[in-house]
Amino acid sequence: MGETWKTTPPYPQWNDFAPKLTAYAQELMDETDRPTDMGSWFKTHQDRLYVKEDLRDLNRVVAVMMLPMFEADPSHWRAVASLNAMHDRGELSFEDFLRAWHEMRGVSMVR
Repeated sequence: MGETWKTTPPYPQWNDFAPKLTAYAQELMDETDRPTDMGSWFKTHQDRLYVKEDLRDLNRVVAVMMLPMFEADPSHWRAVASLNAMHDRGELSFEDFLRAWHEMRGVSMVR
């Protein structure tokens, strides 16, 4: 938003907020501890993340770690949007949820 609002804010008078949005995002990223091993970090926190999806500090770690992938290839955002297409998630573990999502998309999971 910090970049797009410089030239195309939702309201013309909001373009002054662009630098503030960028600074706020950078501040959040700077204060986020980045794990050296995301797999181990996730195994440690997955039960909490699965039970309560609005744990902002934990969600931020995931977002900060994934951001470079989305910046490198913005088309990855389509995959995020398609996650919500699975309406019947039931009591699937996160791993089973991702497996079902891959199958729904016709993509085989490689381990």
